[in-house]
Amino acid sequence: MQFVLQGDDISDLPVGDYLDLLRDFAVAIAVFVVVYAVGRRILLPAVERALSTQRVQEAVAARW
Repeated sequence: MQFVLQGDDISDLPVGDYLDLLRDFAVAIAVFVVVYAVGRRILLPAVERALSTQRVQEAVAARW
């Protein structure tokens, strides 16, 4: 893309550049969804298992 933006005005962009921006936005959303799903599926259960160990429960009980 060879253009210069004046301020925040993107109304002078060619249609192809709008499609590029739309594609980039869609890719960003897809990456977020994948990272979120992996976090929910893999990381969250691992954290829950780690927090439910006897040692952690004893430490929490000692603090309260």
